[in-house]
Amino acid sequence: MSFTSTIVIILYTIVLVNKIFTIFSYILLFYFIIEYGCLPLRKEERLSSKLFLAKDMYLVTHLKTEKKGRD
Repeated sequence: MSFTSTIVIILYTIVLVNKIFTIFSYILLFYFIIEYGCLPLRKEERLSSKLFLAKDMYLVTHLKTEKKGRD
């Protein structure tokens, strides 16, 4: 085999592996969307959404207990 054909085979292998990883990442992304109903978030966004959820839960439980106290 000549040197250029070896380089061409290596380049085709790199492109093929890149395509396989791209397809795999799309499959994982669609799985995440179907399973959880949203896109995967960065760590900071996950943390802030958890804090907002905790704040909403606190407000809901606080308002329920306050309403029970008035009845």
